[in-house]
Parts: sequence; C-alpha cells; structure tokens
Amino acid sequence: MKSLVHRQLDALKWRMDLTNEQLYYLENLTRGYSGEEEFKGFLMNLVGESACILTDFTFSVDGVVRQIDALVVFRNAIFIFEVKNYHGDYLFRDGDFYNTKFTSKVRSPLEQLDNTVILFNRLTQKVGNTLPIKSYVVFIGKDFHLYESPRGLNIIMRGQLKKFLNELRLKYQHADQGTKKLVESIYQFRHLEERRLDINYYYESLKKSLFCSDDGGEIILNNRTYYECQKCNGKTPIEAVVLQAIKDFQTLFPEMKITISNLYNFTGEKISRYHYRKVLNSHYQRVGNGRGVQYIEK
Repeated sequence: MKSLVHRQLDALKWRMDLTNEQLYYLENLTRGYSGEEEFKGFLMNLVGESACILTDFTFSVDGVVRQIDALVVFRNAIFIFEVKNYHGDYLFRDGDFYNTKFTSKVRSPLEQLDNTVILFNRLTQKVGNTLPIKSYVVFIGKDFHLYESPRGLNIIMRGQLKKFLNELRLKYQHADQGTKKLVESIYQFRHLEERRLDINYYYESLKKSLFCSDDGGEIILNNRTYYECQKCNGKTPIEAVVLQAIKDFQTLFPEMKITISNLYNFTGEKISRYHYRKVLNSHYQRVGNGRGVQYIEK
C-alpha cells in the first residue's frame, strides 16, 4: 500500500500547483512504490507459500521507527530485503554510491539496510528469536548498472533475482506453524501511525473537478458506464472513478464527514448524487438518517 504522504501527493498533484521539489519527491515515491510492487510479484511467484512474507512492514522498537520493504521468514532463517528502483549508471567507491549522470553522492542503501537490521535484531531479541538474519539490497531497475562494486556485497541485481529466490526456496526449510507464530509476534511491533504531508493545503483553494490519473486532463461522463479523459481519451468505469474520488477526499480531509454533499462539491459536481449514493451504499456503511446521513468504512 502507498504511504499516506504518497497518497496525499497523488490526490493533490492535479488539484493544486506543487513545487518542483514536491513533484520530484512524488516521482521518487512513485518509482520506489513501483519497484517494491514488482519485487513483491517476484517473491509471491518464486517463494510463495514456502515462507511467511511481510511486505512494506513498518515497525517500532523503543520509540525508533524503521520500514522493511520485504521480510521473508523460513523455518531456519530470516531475510530482510531493501528494494531500490534506481535507473541509470552508478558508481560504488569507498562504501558510497554515486550517480554518474549528476556526479552526486546518494545515501548508501547498504548503510540504510544496516540501520534497519540493527533495530530489527533488537525486535527479534524481545520475541526470543534465535534464527539467523540475512539482509540484501535488491536493485530492481531494468537499466540500472553499478560499476566498481567489489565481490561480497549484499546486493542482488535484477538479472540475478529469479535464480536467487529459487535457491532460497530450495535451500531453506519451509515455514511451519512455529514460523507463523514467530511472524505474528514480530507483527505485534507494527507501527500504525503514518506521517502526514508537511505542506499546507485548504479545501477552499483546491481545484474542484475530476482528473485523469495519467495526465491530469479533466474527465467527463461519456455514457452510462465510463468517464473519458479529454486529453488522452482514456476510459475509466464509473465505479472506479467514484471510489477514487472518495479515497482522495478521505486522504486529504480525514476530519471531514463522508457525506454525499461534501463529495459532490469536492469533485465540482462532476459525479451525480445518484452515483455517489449507489457506490457508497455498496462499499461503505451508512450512519444516521435524513440530512444527518454520513458514511464510514465497513
């Protein structure tokens, strides 16, 4: 699932003018999320039920919060994966990573992973774990190249991924009930509070309409089944458009009640009250009567 900040920026990008810095941050979040989802697909296909898998696991120990892209637990070993969806040419020198295009140093994903492993070790000590913990950085980008990297680094390139994961499945003991109980104990340290976007936005100043997720073009109801983008002519089913509008409203204004009137105004009256009512009654729980009707998550 996308982070709250990612969802907020997605919901804002066509409704207000974001700065170049904010747009760049959103681009990085989108690329990172895409890489994590792709790696998750590899894991599910190649490792599958032979291990217990947690993805996008944010945990807290003694007030310190860390996030693990993928945690894979076998009966006799635990694997932590940090996924990076870098593109282009990079150089590894003296423990640091450099983007050769911009000749700039980037934060070392190996150092980032080490910090996560240190905190995760503290977590597993609290639950009585004795399994060895192994960690790797996965570079999932198709056109990523790392030059001058020495042997022995805990990194996996995209071309090595299928072989590596297949070997895990064959080499390590498959998960059993004891493994599941361990993962349940680990999951108790899940950190639920999400960081919100550190920029100011106001309901009154946002553009009230419906926007194509690909290019920001306004979308209008074309017939009884779908909305169509005025720029790219992309078509989206009515229910999908309505659900996305509701989610955007919830993401940006969690303090506001989910009512048909609030949603109707939020999207510039581009979605009929009838369609809002139909979708809300199907996917949300109705509370109250008359003018006091609102909807909550089921």
